[in-house]
Amino acid sequence: YPGYPGYPGYPQKSNGFGITAMVLGIIGVVTCYLGVLFGVPALVFGILGRKKAQRGEADNGPMALAGIILGAIGIVISLLMIGLVIAGVLLGGSGSGSGSVYDDDYDYGGGSSSHTHVRERV
Repeated sequence: YPGYPGYPGYPQKSNGFGITAMVLGIIGVVTCYLGVLFGVPALVFGILGRKKAQRGEADNGPMALAGIILGAIGIVISLLMIGLVIAGVLLGGSGSGSGSVYDDDYDYGGGSSSHTHVRERV
């Protein structure tokens, strides 16, 4: 008996863009300050992965969409954190005259204080 006829070969799905988008999106959300570095590539790979899924070349469209969403969230969180740090540096400041209650009437020995210190010899 002759064997069964072979099945036609199916093109393999390429799901790399969707997986990459989701992994980069997760890293972008978890690392607050590096969200821009990981979020932008997550958006790019997610968009490319969604296009491949719409053309039928990939079957993980929802995973690519998750990468797009997580990448956008990572970018927003990163920009908010960077903005808060910059605002804290500009508004908070440091050094003398910072408005702390512990800075009042402390003499560093420079003689510029209103209090006079007299030292007697024994």
